[in-house]
Parts: sequence; C-alpha cells; structure tokens
Amino acid sequence: MNRVLQHIAFFLLAGTLSAQGLPTAIGVSPASGYSEYMQFTFSFSDPNSWQNLTVVDVLINSAVDGRGACYFAFVPSSASSGSLFLVDDAGDAGGPYAGLVLPGSGTVSNNQCSISGAYPGFSSVAANGDTLALTLVIHFLSPAFAGYKVIYMAAREAQLSSEWQAMGSWIVSDASGFPQPGGLYIDLDPRPSGIGPSQTYSLVFGDYGGQAITVSNLLINSAADGTAACYVALTMTSATSATVSLVDDAGDAGGPYASTTVPGSGTVSNNQCSISAQGSTFWSDGNFWQVTLAVTLKQSFAGNRVVYVATRTAQKNSGWQAVTTVSPAAPTVTSVLLNYPLNPGSITVTGSNFQQGVACPAVCGAICTQPSIISLNNTDIPTTVVSATELKGVLPAWFGASSALSGVVFPIMIKNPVQTQCQRTQLYYSPAGSGIAGPPGLGGG
Repeated sequence: MNRVLQHIAFFLLAGTLSAQGLPTAIGVSPASGYSEYMQFTFSFSDPNSWQNLTVVDVLINSAVDGRGACYFAFVPSSASSGSLFLVDDAGDAGGPYAGLVLPGSGTVSNNQCSISGAYPGFSSVAANGDTLALTLVIHFLSPAFAGYKVIYMAAREAQLSSEWQAMGSWIVSDASGFPQPGGLYIDLDPRPSGIGPSQTYSLVFGDYGGQAITVSNLLINSAADGTAACYVALTMTSATSATVSLVDDAGDAGGPYASTTVPGSGTVSNNQCSISAQGSTFWSDGNFWQVTLAVTLKQSFAGNRVVYVATRTAQKNSGWQAVTTVSPAAPTVTSVLLNYPLNPGSITVTGSNFQQGVACPAVCGAICTQPSIISLNNTDIPTTVVSATELKGVLPAWFGASSALSGVVFPIMIKNPVQTQCQRTQLYYSPAGSGIAGPPGLGGG
C-alpha cells in the first residue's frame, strides 16, 4: 500500500462514513489545460460550515500516489488565512514537508512543483458559508514532472473524509514542449465539457517517426484498470473506418468484447457505457489517426472518472495517459409542489439528473444511500424516485403542525449520493413566495 493510500485509510478509520454530512471536494478551476505555470482555485465544502473543515488536500500526479507528486494539504485558521504544507518527494503525508502561511510571501518547493505566496491576490484563501476556496499559483517543475497528470482533491473534518476525487487533468510540458510518451503523439482536442454522461472524445494519435499506429485505446474508470470499466480498443480497417471493440466487464483486453464499425449505425454496450458508431468518425493518413468517439456512461457507473488513452506501433507504446476527467451532471430543480395538511403530507420535485436505484461505489459500503433523496430543513425525508425527472417525498409530521412555523422558509436540498463517489452533490432550493401551498408564510418556487 503506498503512502497516500495509508493516509486515506486512516481517515476512514477515524469515523463512520455516511451519505449525509460528508465534507466535499467541489472542483478546480481551470479543470484542464497545458502550462508550466497556472493559477488554480480549489473549492471544498462542508454541509454544516466551512469551519468544520480541518484539512483539505490536493494531489497532482498520474495516479493516487504521493510519491513524486505535487501533493499538499491546507489547514484553515480563519476565513482568509491558513497554513499550506507541501509533502516531500517521498510522499509521506506525515512529513517531512515544507510549510507556507497564507497570506504570506514565502515559497515551498519539492522536485515536482513550487507554490508561492509572494503574489498578493494570486494566492489566497476565501471561506464563506459552507464553502472554502483556495487559490494558488503553482509552478510545475518540468522536465522532471512532465506528462499527463490528474488533479485529485479530498476534504476532511474531525471524523469524516471525502476520499480522493479526480476533479481535473493537467498537461505539464517536457523539454521539447508537448509531451510525447513513448515517442508517440496523443492529443484530445477540443476538450469535452466533462460534465454529464454523454461525451464526445476527439482524439489524435500518431508517430512523428513515421511508424504506423496498430491499435489505440480509450479507458474510462477511477484508475487505469480495465475491470468494470469503459474500455475500448480501435483498429484501422481503412483510411476512413475503424473497428471499435468494447471490452466486457471482466476487463480482459483479449476478449470477449462487442465490436462495431465507425462510422456506422451500430452501438456496443457493457454495464459501464455504450459507444455509438453513428456519432463516431475515423480518418488516417497512415501515421496519424483522427478519431471521434460518442460515449455515454451508464447511470450505474456514476462518479468522478478519469479518461485514459493509449496508442502503440509495432515498436513503441505510449502507456496509459490521463487526458481528462468526467463527472456526473448535478441534479437540477424546475418546480416544487407541497401537498398538506393531509396526514402525511407530500412533496413532489421535478427537475433532471435524479438517480434511480444506483448501486453505491465500493468505497462507500452498504451505508451509502442509493437513489436521490430529498432533504427538508437539513432532515432527509422518505423519498421515492419516480423517474430521472421526478421525486416524491413524505413530509415530516412537524411540517404544518405548528403555528410557530408561520413565515419560516425551509431550505430544500436534493442529494445525489453517488455523485463523486458517495459525496452528496446538492442543489439548494429555498421556496419564497410563488404561491405553492404550504404552511402559512411558506411559499414555493
């Protein structure tokens, strides 16, 4: 077990995981790009208050491994200050590490990256409500750290941890510029949105040395593992067509697999994804391939995933390279209808991206709530998922039973527990005066 995984295992043992109340890694901006220098903003939240966050972590590497990584932790001390700790090259979260106070003028470095507080307004902390934003200017030290990297984030409070989540990707240039792993060229352009189950990946594979590409691969999973993954192999059949083979759930690249020709009209599927030949294309001049793949991830495969690609010739092999990430779409709400004073009363929520009986990721265990749930005033209520666009809930007995509730506005939250591997992705919906029936003083929207 590598040292980063030991660190996270400690977090899990420190408390009992629950689908409710977990600290959350919200995201990073920019979430993808190519540069040695960049100003990033890493955002985290805790459903009770940002002040419950005891430490937030960022790990930038090709895998969840603190060794040879740009790996740092931030401990907030106020809404605008705190201490940043950059872990050394050995990757031990327990130290040694270099410390930096923000705001401040110091710099911390290891062999992978350097982080400076010397630029006022460029490296900062801003916390408010349930959210903490950490903005840092990071200099990646190429060529030692060149290549395709994943931006992992995690958040921790006193007894609960969010687990590592793949929130973005970054390309660090090498001495020659754009990295060419194994002497081969890989590119993803344009980059897809990365949000939602349906994505189109426009890929280029090639060899400036003149060797013909023999096979290229796409792999979508939480790690470079073909088991229970969206794992695709492409082989050229002509200058304008290719065979797309989708490996089965067992992940054996030797098969069995389902195949179709692109472009075409067929579709291939496993339990993680489907590939549509109708929305896919292929072109080759012999040394370079231009490929477009239309991929739809299954709801049971929800979570933050890394998109890896690889290519090879008869003599060269790029190995797996993380080119981007994909996250499920957050729930949205278009209307809320309250029905009371029936006993029990009910609530109907319409919107999109609600989860229907999705199995929990393994890291969550049996305690993870599977479908979407409605939370009223920070209290989860019995919820039935009618469809991906409609939820029904049973109002608690106290709702509408007391005149003391007159004029009170209750926050309504939709939780998708499978989002980002059992962390809740939420949408706050605060009813306010649109005329939907409710206790005196409570409106709707």
